[in-house]
Amino acid sequence: MSEEYRASVFNKSVALGDNPFELLFRHLPDAIIQFDAEERIVDVNSKFTELFGYTFDEIKGRRIDELFSKNQNISDSVIKSILQGESLFSETVVKDRENGKLIYILFRGIPIVIDNVITGGFGIYLDVTESRRKEEKVKQQQKILFSLFNDSPDAIVYLDRKGNVININNQFTKIFGYTLKECKGKNLDNLIANEKYINEARHISERAIENKIVDLETYRLSKDGKIIPVVVRGGSTIVDNEIIGFYGIYTDITERKKAEEKIRYLSFHDKLTGLYNRAYFEEELERIDKSRQLPISIIIGDVNGLKLINDIFGHHQGDILLQKIAFVLQKACRKEDSIARWGGDEFAILLPNTSEENVKEICQRITYMCSQEKSDPMSISISLGSATKKNANESFFKVIKWAEEKMYRNKFLKSNSTRNSIVASLQKSLFEKNYEGREHADRMKRLAIALGEKIGLSQEEITAVGILAILHDIGKIVISEKILNKPGPLTNDEWKEMKKHSEIGYRITRSSRELEHIAEYVLYHHERWDGKGYPKGLKGESIPKISRIIAIVDAYDVMSYGTNYKEAIGHEKALKEIENCAGTQFDPEIAKVFIDMNK
Repeated sequence: MSEEYRASVFNKSVALGDNPFELLFRHLPDAIIQFDAEERIVDVNSKFTELFGYTFDEIKGRRIDELFSKNQNISDSVIKSILQGESLFSETVVKDRENGKLIYILFRGIPIVIDNVITGGFGIYLDVTESRRKEEKVKQQQKILFSLFNDSPDAIVYLDRKGNVININNQFTKIFGYTLKECKGKNLDNLIANEKYINEARHISERAIENKIVDLETYRLSKDGKIIPVVVRGGSTIVDNEIIGFYGIYTDITERKKAEEKIRYLSFHDKLTGLYNRAYFEEELERIDKSRQLPISIIIGDVNGLKLINDIFGHHQGDILLQKIAFVLQKACRKEDSIARWGGDEFAILLPNTSEENVKEICQRITYMCSQEKSDPMSISISLGSATKKNANESFFKVIKWAEEKMYRNKFLKSNSTRNSIVASLQKSLFEKNYEGREHADRMKRLAIALGEKIGLSQEEITAVGILAILHDIGKIVISEKILNKPGPLTNDEWKEMKKHSEIGYRITRSSRELEHIAEYVLYHHERWDGKGYPKGLKGESIPKISRIIAIVDAYDVMSYGTNYKEAIGHEKALKEIENCAGTQFDPEIAKVFIDMNK
């Protein structure tokens, strides 16, 4: 624009009565107020009335500090400073006159100087509400981002282009143990990657700085030397399309790894014994069959008496038996041997580089260690069978079948002695826990045989009555010692528990071929002649004669020698009580013979 043109515009404005400064005052986009030397309002432009809601007539001649409260930085002292020749610049907040909303203002105060005399001043108000709200929004977003960064459940680290630490969050310190002061400016890979993983860590950093996807499971090192399983994710930090560094996100997966390991363990281990299970064993068979570890031997074992223990004492006691067998197998075998629970009461052992002679020695060691293992209520034993794969062409399944066949053959050949040893073991345990013990059984045996001979029993029956005298209370093995050895009378509930021993004794003796002929006698030895006994309530001669003999002999011995819950009354009084109960509790004829032979 030429000087001539500007001059013509100015002249026209003057001719029209328009001062250029007046036009500027009226039409500036900022709110302007003019005040005199007495701080009174002289003039305002239209933007001022629009911004603050005052008309010129409302405020003309009023003091400025009457419009704004003193805490809004446009106080009387501010105006005085302007009138003293200072140019001021400040930011403040005022309330909208109509709705009370906050207005963010940039205030600039300028003195009016005419002929070197300050005659008043201008206040210029710039509405920056929108920009300030945007700034607040940005600040709020920054706070949110900082909170996400600092309070993230994952460890986060910001790095420069060389991989040196710029910033870390709280979780990084929690997982790796380093504070920002300790690691700022240091190379991250050198800090948390050990020798095994350092090359991998550097490769990850290279990918991240190249803005390539990073997402993998690996391990990193904490400050105290702990190896931590982590998932690593990362990428470039890009500002204005420029890569200025990169970041790493580390998720601690220790608990997940533990859970996975537990699942893996349970999938290949028997929960009860802690040994391998059949699934693992079959996989191991397949693996070892391809290796060069011949000869490979197999042992198959079947626990003796488990069903009896389960039936008599319950499955909890059976579980304990299985755990004890597992413990013995682990002690007897080598570290390289694989021991598994093959089935309910069966175990299998895989022995690489083991000849027939060696596997026999291991079987003998297992048998011996079982015999030495202290166990209550019965000794533990296991029937074993073994077979050996000597050349690669042999089928492993055939080898297992041979081992099973040997095991079943051994179990059958030793079944009688096994059952007898189980019963003997139970009897021993009973004598150890019961107050009456061996002496009571021995006295009963002498009396029962004598009485049997007196009434004309056959030799077979006399043998049975002698065995019954020893084993009639075998069922008490499952009754608690608290009840068996309780001083004083039993409660009703305790008697109910005690009465179960007849049926339990029946099941025990039925399990042995050598003892099954006395099982019914054991069951009925607490029946009464008048039908008021237990467990069946049999009456008279429906009660087996041998059971009737034991009932008399047992009652006599208890009365004569006493028990922990009943005091002894002596020989004469015991015979008198037998006589009094003949025909009600006892067989009258057998009772008479017993009394006569003991007078």
